Amino acid sequence: MRRFIATYRWELWLFFGIPVVTGVLQHAVWGFGECDTAICWRWLYVIPRAAGPVLLAGSYPFVRRQGREFLTLLWTLQLVTLSARIAADAVDVVQGVFPVGIEILAVPTLGGSWTYVTVSWVIGVAVLLWFARQASRIGTGYAFLLAALSFAASSFSVPQEFQYRPTALGGQAAAFFLTAKVGVNVLALWAMMRFDAGGPAFRWTIVAALLGAVLWRSFWAFPALFAPLQLGYESIGELFDFFGGFVMHLAASAMRFGLHSLLPFALVYLVCVRRPAPAGAPPLSPSEER
Repeated sequence: MRRFIATYRWELWLFFGIPVVTGVLQHAVWGFGECDTAICWRWLYVIPRAAGPVLLAGSYPFVRRQGREFLTLLWTLQLVTLSARIAADAVDVVQGVFPVGIEILAVPTLGGSWTYVTVSWVIGVAVLLWFARQASRIGTGYAFLLAALSFAASSFSVPQEFQYRPTALGGQAAAFFLTAKVGVNVLALWAMMRFDAGGPAFRWTIVAALLGAVLWRSFWAFPALFAPLQLGYESIGELFDFFGGFVMHLAASAMRFGLHSLLPFALVYLVCVRRPAPAGAPPLSPSEER
């Protein structure tokens, strides 16, 4: 165990240490903060999340000393994208709106919900593509691994609205959501440890598993399947109305996942550094390059 911690201490800090600190801080602020205005509550949503970039920045010199190029790229990517997101959220709060990252365009999704194209998202995609290109110099697979890992990392906290839901449903949803986040980060850590253990097919399987886990995490409403047993619907019509809304929520989540994760992931292919094939050899496919 000591050897494992000594070898992967910075990966553990990235995927578990920092998420725990930021999650505890977020919930502590929500639990003890007292506000009587909407703008105050919005600041309580934004300010604790700044702990993430602060911890990343404070750890960066130590990570860079390790001489591990891919870890340094991932660390810097997380630092830049999180900082940009929090800065954009702060601008929203100053302007008196809920922090979404400076809205550029609102795209309607199913069920009357909206998906936002924001300044922070555009910056995040641009930064991701630049770092993915640097990672592709190590190997094409590493560019896609970097993208998948950037979607995976998150703080161990649950949405604030869970506090205001019916106790049984809210507790189940919060537990599921937090478990999903921890599970994705466990997979992310394993992916970094084992990425070099197999050939191209194995590496692509790891990347696909990470994307699938991120998609699973985004469907935080699965505990709602238990709601009919606990909330006591009085008629079949009410039950169908409930499941109809639930299905629409899943469809809307899938659309958001496509925009915010799959689209940037697909763009990574366009920026990868192409390695010339040896003289007389056929060109390498992307899965064979490394």
